[in-house]
Amino acid sequence: MIPKILSVISLFILLGFSLAACRSQAARPADATITLTVDPNPPTAGPGHLTVTLTDAGGQPIEGATVTAEGAMGHDGMQPLRAKLKGGPGGQYEAPFMWTMAGNWTLTVAASLPDGQIARRDFHITVQETMKAGSHDDASAPHRVPNKGAVIRLISPADGSVFHIGDEIRIQVETENFALGKEGNHWHFYVDGKSPQMVMGGMNEAILRNLEPGTHEISAFLSRGDHADLEEGDTVTIIVAE
Repeated sequence: MIPKILSVISLFILLGFSLAACRSQAARPADATITLTVDPNPPTAGPGHLTVTLTDAGGQPIEGATVTAEGAMGHDGMQPLRAKLKGGPGGQYEAPFMWTMAGNWTLTVAASLPDGQIARRDFHITVQETMKAGSHDDASAPHRVPNKGAVIRLISPADGSVFHIGDEIRIQVETENFALGKEGNHWHFYVDGKSPQMVMGGMNEAILRNLEPGTHEISAFLSRGDHADLEEGDTVTIIVAE
């Protein structure tokens, strides 16, 4: 009887050591540096862009990580805003981010590294009031410039696509004679001609959420580093069903 009891005790001890080892390994601090660039800088209420760079102790880029950002203001009842960043070369990770209001934000960047470690850093950011954003054609919109051979095409969503309330709508473009990410080149997309959202860097896609039921026009325009949209873009019509 005693040997059986000792065996059970030994098993629990071994399990305890195993669980403690797992917890210790999962909690290992990551030997990584997280840096953040926001565009525009300083950020203003409305659409913006996040670029996170991950480097190791030797200053070398870390690729293949899973990186997320969570923004909060600490207001009662305000849900945090989250974004998953898309990885690229040189340890850089990018995503559009919508600053919903002016004020003091805490942006928490978390990176799950390829070796299983977790890196995390808080950034305290002051978001300023934004100027009125009008439609692509009205007088309050930024200056327009000729395309001069540059082309943007919406390849998603397809014209006439039908979605349902709560669906994520993937906005994806292709370009010609216009290198995204070079010298600040980027693109904007508009919903029904208003509320432009900016996609910086070399990214050619974004996610549109919480679109109201009805028929909507999605338009995309190329934009230079000075945020002047090119005159000619592309437009599709979609339906969000009840």
